Amino acid sequence: MIRYIAHTYNYRPLDVGKQEIRILSISPQRLDDQSPLQGHLQHVSLLHDNIEKIIPISYVWGSPNDKKKLLIDGLPLDIPASADITLRHFVHYLNYGPGKDDTKELSKRPFWLDSVCINQGDFGERAQQVRLMKDIYSDAALTFIWLGEDTDLTAELGAQALRNYYKRDDDVDDWTSSILTVSWEERKALSTFFTSPWYERTWTLQEAVLPSDVWFFKGLHAVDWAVINCFAPTRHLSLLLPGELGWTKEQEQGFHDAGMIFEIDLLGGKRIENRLPLTAHLKSTDPLDKVYGLLGMLETSIPDGVTVDYRLPAATVFAAATRSAVARKEGIVILRETLIRVPPVVDLVGGKFPSWAVRCHWKRRYRQLIPSSCIKLPAICHDNYGYVDVGDPNVIRVRGVSWGVIQHDPVQIVNNPTHCFPATSRRSVNARSLRAIWDAAWSTTPQNEVECLPERTWNVITRGTVVMEYTRSNKAFKVMLDRRHESVAWEEPVPDDVIKDSAHPALEQILEKGRERSFVVADSGLLGAAWHTVKGGDSIVMIFGCDIPLVLRPDGDRWVSIGDVYVYDAMAGEPVVELEKRGQLDEQMQWFDIH
Repeated sequence: MIRYIAHTYNYRPLDVGKQEIRILSISPQRLDDQSPLQGHLQHVSLLHDNIEKIIPISYVWGSPNDKKKLLIDGLPLDIPASADITLRHFVHYLNYGPGKDDTKELSKRPFWLDSVCINQGDFGERAQQVRLMKDIYSDAALTFIWLGEDTDLTAELGAQALRNYYKRDDDVDDWTSSILTVSWEERKALSTFFTSPWYERTWTLQEAVLPSDVWFFKGLHAVDWAVINCFAPTRHLSLLLPGELGWTKEQEQGFHDAGMIFEIDLLGGKRIENRLPLTAHLKSTDPLDKVYGLLGMLETSIPDGVTVDYRLPAATVFAAATRSAVARKEGIVILRETLIRVPPVVDLVGGKFPSWAVRCHWKRRYRQLIPSSCIKLPAICHDNYGYVDVGDPNVIRVRGVSWGVIQHDPVQIVNNPTHCFPATSRRSVNARSLRAIWDAAWSTTPQNEVECLPERTWNVITRGTVVMEYTRSNKAFKVMLDRRHESVAWEEPVPDDVIKDSAHPALEQILEKGRERSFVVADSGLLGAAWHTVKGGDSIVMIFGCDIPLVLRPDGDRWVSIGDVYVYDAMAGEPVVELEKRGQLDEQMQWFDIH
């Protein structure tokens, strides 16, 4: 039995000038041997040493309070329990697994994993090593990804099912239907490779995309990147055909999330404005990693103004990352990812956030209001881009033009959370919302435009995603509007004749499209749908360079960003084009100091 001596392992400082990292060698040990793993840490230089044969490990840290002992040169070092079980499986696989003859050369290679090779108690070292992670994962010839233990003993069948499916690549054109040809048992087994918290991590993005070769492990069974990646085109199938795969809802969602990771390089460019919004639904132990975990995937590893320092508050880091995008004409589109919930925005973890800063550390992702199909702004809205650094880290000065001031307090499209009411009650509640929306639109619309008001109102509520054709449900919607137009009394609850006339499909559209949204009317006559915290007196503003209009709230001589707004018949920049035609655009332009 190994006896611990009183000392614990102490890290030797790394040579920053040589870009040193630590690599870990582990002595062979079978999985059923539960004595502490024994290893050795060695310093190597990214500048002078060949790190191609290092195997970086990607895994989930788990609870910070769950620790195990790793013996480094006989001295104990506390490491996450998840790192311990990961190393045990990999060491056993390489030295004693069924393919040990094939992995003999790999068994001699050292590992690199952050919880062991980085001194987590040294903030300066953590920051310095984060800057090197792009090189570590890019230069290594092979990376291991740990998806978890094979608790239900299905990984072997799942791995074989994945390989069989992959081999049919050349013969199958329709991926979304071909997966259904895999046997029921195999579909259930292969799901084990798509239900892992690893797919929810921020660091997953660069750890999966940067390496040239990746092996995914579930227990002692491995498949390579190409085999796993062949399922990426089918990720939507789990949501389109719920239950058809024989999976639980958790498994179906995991399959979808996994596909998002594999398609990450197809989702945009390599600038901060393209990548930062993608981390909103991902998890990280430290909120700063929502920014730092992306640096290896960017065109410029460290954007201007961003400092890698784990002692900084989240507000400072997220604001700096957002500003680095806003300061470029191509990057100001990141403003569409910002919103304010209940001003002032004070976060217990990150401090006070400027209203224009992206806050991707929130667990609940902000659902964007504007569908991408509605973004058709003309070049003039981008050519007049302007940004000035006013020397205040909490303020951005950008150029734009106001499209009007919102009149009175807006009407919330959905009055209550949908889970609080049964279906019939929801229809009644939201029919009353519809009546209030109609009253607001009716009272502010010139009489000569009343005829097209139902179409305009419907377009705003669904934000342009449903064409106003008089289908059965849309006819019912028009009937409901006409009741107010004809001064017919509204009753409580919604009259049976309206419900029987299939009004509820229209109301269900409101439930789906109108959550956390409010119907707004501007003094310029524009109708729109905005984030539900909008108030009367707020302005609809087109910030030049941004691809959507925003709602800004005056706050003394500055402004607060509330979020995006969908405006009927204005999403192609019609108000800006009209001002230019009249020769009034220059005089209407103004600078907005947003804080």
